[in-house]
Amino acid sequence: MIPGGVANPTSITFGGNILYIASGQVGELEKGAVYVARLEEDGSFTEPVMYAAGFHRPTGILAVGDTLYVSSRGVITALRDRDGDLVADEAREIVQGLPFGRIEVAGEIEVHQTHGLVLGPDGKIYVSQGSRHDRSSGPHPLDGTIFRMDLDGQNIEVFATGFRNPFDLDFNHRGDLFATDNGPHNDEIYPTAPDEFNWVLEGRNYGYPTIFGTPPPGSDVVSPLLTWFPQIAPSGGFFYDGGPFPNLTQDDYFLVHFHTWTVLRLRVVFNGETYEVTENEAVVRGFGGPATDVVQGPDGWIYIADWAAGKIHRLYYLPAFDVTAPMEVGGASSPGP
Repeated sequence: MIPGGVANPTSITFGGNILYIASGQVGELEKGAVYVARLEEDGSFTEPVMYAAGFHRPTGILAVGDTLYVSSRGVITALRDRDGDLVADEAREIVQGLPFGRIEVAGEIEVHQTHGLVLGPDGKIYVSQGSRHDRSSGPHPLDGTIFRMDLDGQNIEVFATGFRNPFDLDFNHRGDLFATDNGPHNDEIYPTAPDEFNWVLEGRNYGYPTIFGTPPPGSDVVSPLLTWFPQIAPSGGFFYDGGPFPNLTQDDYFLVHFHTWTVLRLRVVFNGETYEVTENEAVVRGFGGPATDVVQGPDGWIYIADWAAGKIHRLYYLPAFDVTAPMEVGGASSPGP
């Protein structure tokens, strides 16, 4: 859908009518980059151009005002394009020394690192941070947490603990925070550990490294709203904010399953005391490999990062079980039925 395509897109976001695409090529950690494409008034996109390069596996991006934040292995970088030519001319590593890799894995190639970035209603950036371990807490104070910080990277504080490898997070229309977490895969000690979808509350513990899934009675660990086993490796997700899909509400959360090559829609409803997932359905299938992220554009349509094909799809209708159809049609083409 985006002319030219971008190899291995890991994360996408919009800043106004600019689509930012993080690219992290497998086996080439130092060649991660961010590309940009402009959404024109007729619905077409310009050819993607490189906005900034030199990242070690970027997996989270967030546009706030004139600044683009990028999370990669060990750092969070703030980028600015001062002259409007769609190329960053200022880059500052505003947070350094964040944990990444997994100490149980030779060469530290495992993708446990700093991931999702989202702007909170308090004006702070909230960050999902993977742990470097599978069965014990790491020495770094931010290991396996959701933390928050000021826009300049200062005043970092832990918001919630007990996460193994949370990939993405988002606030709903009530101002509450939600995040997924990836459980240990094929683990001999926790063979049935699931992936999780959590309502993230300040100061609470979500179980890792000793409790996965529903906690035992009497535990102070927060129970997930939804679990998946066998695991599906939840990656990017967002809450729908209104737009052209008449059957959707602001309670709808879209989520990419990396392992099953699927996009889910969850309806996450507050019942007066807690949240419940009242609907859970697959709405997009047909990728030729893993997808990594899903966001809503300024035009109201839904965009999906197809990691395997190096494409960004625009979703005009739901459900869509064949992404080789109108989803890939860009330009001024009219939406599907």
